[in-house]
Amino acid sequence: MIATILARINRTVKDCKVHPSMKHRPARPKHTSIPNAGVSSNWRFQSPSLSILLAIAIPGRIATSKPRDIVLPFALSLQTYLRRIINQSHFGIDMAEVIKLPEDYWVFDFTKGEDPEFECPFKYQIGRYDEVRPGMYTQELFDGNRDLHVGIDIGAPVGESVHVFANGVVHSLGINDEPGSYGPTIIVKHELDNRPIWALYGHLSVESLDMVEVGMEVEEGRIIATVGDKSVNGGWEPHLHFQLSWDEPSENDMPGVVSKEDRDWALEKYPDPRIVLGPIY
Repeated sequence: MIATILARINRTVKDCKVHPSMKHRPARPKHTSIPNAGVSSNWRFQSPSLSILLAIAIPGRIATSKPRDIVLPFALSLQTYLRRIINQSHFGIDMAEVIKLPEDYWVFDFTKGEDPEFECPFKYQIGRYDEVRPGMYTQELFDGNRDLHVGIDIGAPVGESVHVFANGVVHSLGINDEPGSYGPTIIVKHELDNRPIWALYGHLSVESLDMVEVGMEVEEGRIIATVGDKSVNGGWEPHLHFQLSWDEPSENDMPGVVSKEDRDWALEKYPDPRIVLGPIY
């Protein structure tokens, strides 16, 4: 299986089209910073299990919130990356998409906060895991010091279908109604490598709570919810917050952001969602 995937990656990298803004820039060696990029110069993934690559532009994927920040892909480092991850976990292989992404979507970089004047040109977007987002969580819920994001956000139109990535059992559902919280939320218990893992699906529509019930068995790929609008989802632009937990939640909730001081234990408890979503960025 690994050989097949790596062969496919080799073909993909050979066919990769460089963004016009990179036409006259020489390829940079891996693990170097990007000067004058307009965002954080260090784009290495910070997740413990995914920390060996700079962000890359996969064909058909926009790997930055500003086109000039795209980094050229490196075949060798990508192969090394996939070998390591595939050996460690399923890495999303043969799992259903939580939200069916189109060929083109946006990956945000919020390490310098949110630009209120920026209008994303794509309907679908990704918000990254293990990312410090200064100034974005001002609601009382976050105590003024929680800004490290420990889930993955998938921006999508209101009403977009949300699927379970694998077979599971509905653990809990309800509305987290504090300003800035998840609004309608569903948690499903799954199994990964014969180990239980819980997945939170947040910022849903109110109607989602009528689509499943506690204790209900759901099969891989089943639609369990739809994306909610800003009036019901805690006050955010429409998106799904997807988060995993190795520990069973005591209630229908998980902290989507933690303080930087809590990073070590939080990343152990709440693993990178790409172990089931696959390499979506």
